[in-house]
Amino acid sequence: MPVPREQLFLFDEENPLKKRLGDAFWDAIPAGPGVYQFHGAGDRVLYVGKSVNLRSRLFSYKNARKTSVSRKIIRLIRNTRYIRYDVLSDELEAVTEENRRIRWFRPEFNSANKQPETYYFILLQQPEPDHITLQLRMSAPVEIARHCFGAYKGHVPVRSALGAINRTLWLMSRDYKPSVSFPGRLTRLLTPRTCTHTFDTPVPTLISLLRKYLSGSDPDFIEIRKSLFCPQTTGSAFRRFQDEHDIEELASFYNTRCRFLYQAGSCFGIRDHLLRQDEYDDFLAELPRIRQCLP
Repeated sequence: MPVPREQLFLFDEENPLKKRLGDAFWDAIPAGPGVYQFHGAGDRVLYVGKSVNLRSRLFSYKNARKTSVSRKIIRLIRNTRYIRYDVLSDELEAVTEENRRIRWFRPEFNSANKQPETYYFILLQQPEPDHITLQLRMSAPVEIARHCFGAYKGHVPVRSALGAINRTLWLMSRDYKPSVSFPGRLTRLLTPRTCTHTFDTPVPTLISLLRKYLSGSDPDFIEIRKSLFCPQTTGSAFRRFQDEHDIEELASFYNTRCRFLYQAGSCFGIRDHLLRQDEYDDFLAELPRIRQCLP
């Protein structure tokens, strides 16, 4: 079927959002975290997004050119009549509010989060004093529950964070050599579900830091990853990119997943570090209350 002519040139050289929304709208956008909605004809919600910097993100749409963005973004801009945004307290609140709105409105330009997300648990074990094993699981049976952390929500964020954790452990393991690149299995978009690392000495301190990180009580494991990033001696551009990416992934996962579990547990008196899948969404709905009862 031929593509209509108007679809080939969805807007002229000048982005229509500039004039359509006006200078006053763009001047007023704050730089803080929040969620935003693109509305089309008849007040229909076309797209819901979140950002840690609303001004920067929305200006990226304002300044978009038809030669530098996808056809999908061009169609979104062309069909947008107005944009609504709401400033929120932090990245965690923005993520949870974005998920809630996507499920409620089911916007046509959102491809993710329209269906309930997958829930995962991370099993942390020490089969030998100098070994650490991480395994991604979809359940936490009673017999291994004390070694499991979660539930964490979202397939890609959890798998990406697990990859960053495994790369961090590999850089500290017996297998690491300064001249050796990351193993291919650890650089895939979705790293292995099970990975074991062997160290030269027993690693009780590292296990403790991992437990605190995964339970959301202390982010010091991120500092370990930062200490392993040495741009002065890192010759590979890919390695530098991977280091920066891992630090960002670990921080985002801690702030939006691990920390949420810790806050929810503190507020509702949950003593362990496990949250059932059906409890997770209940806590999301109670997020304002959670924040009020925390010190």
